[in-house]
Amino acid sequence: MNISVITNQRHAAKVGARLLTYVSLSSKEYFRPATGQDFVDGKVALFIHGFTANADYMVPIMEEFALAGYTSIAYNYPCYDGIDSAAQALQGLLAIFNTNTQGALEKNKIVVIGHSMGGLVTRALVAMCSGHNFVRKALTIGSPHDGTLVKKALLGLMVAAGERISGVVHGGYGYAAKSALQLTKQDTTSGTPFLDVLNSTRPSGQVEFHSFSGGLPELRIGTNWLVNQTVNWMIQRYFKGAENDGLVGEASSNLAGLSVSGKNGTEQHHKNYTEFPKINHTHLCQNQTLNQLVLSKC
Repeated sequence: MNISVITNQRHAAKVGARLLTYVSLSSKEYFRPATGQDFVDGKVALFIHGFTANADYMVPIMEEFALAGYTSIAYNYPCYDGIDSAAQALQGLLAIFNTNTQGALEKNKIVVIGHSMGGLVTRALVAMCSGHNFVRKALTIGSPHDGTLVKKALLGLMVAAGERISGVVHGGYGYAAKSALQLTKQDTTSGTPFLDVLNSTRPSGQVEFHSFSGGLPELRIGTNWLVNQTVNWMIQRYFKGAENDGLVGEASSNLAGLSVSGKNGTEQHHKNYTEFPKINHTHLCQNQTLNQLVLSKC
């Protein structure tokens, strides 16, 4: 039986958010539902995927953590419902597992690693949903802490390309999707974009923050050379020469530059590793050098 992951956002909307434990790469059936026992050993890493994605693509980094002795758990969730909604659902799941294990999460605490939008869900969990009760370290990889791609045309191209490649979100996207508006800081109905609110919110407890980024300003979108060239030209025109990973600007992924107060009021950003110039946004969680760097900070 393939427990696996959300295959499309309509499915996600029906089944809701789930915690899935990584088991093995010996077959394609490498996830099972998380259990309370998974949180008891005190060495747990929780991984959160990004926008238009699911947990499958985070298997390489999850496997490296598993080989290092961690219980690797994926948070698979409806990605269009909003960063805040995803964080609230995750807090609810962690609270239930904490109760079912007589407080194991509060006692041991976990590390949370989020890629792209997943890093923003991580931060919202810690700062807005009392996640500091369960989390000791929050690590973000290529996350747009200050937003990205404010032009609808660019965002639409990226989502359409993602749908062609993976099929994960086929039929589920709209420009008015809550997460899309939050990621591009166009969610102004309440007066202040969600990311600005998040960046001004301090966690109630002490959590250590780390952010990581890549430096290859080029995305590979399918096999059509012309499509690749056109999309990358449009994106790089938007960035106007500023350092980026092909989708998120370095200034936006640098959490330390935003001075978000973490443990002892410090945050650390990491880009000085050998393969930084060779890794774009898509492959951040698949590069062993970066994966081991992330592991070393846990």
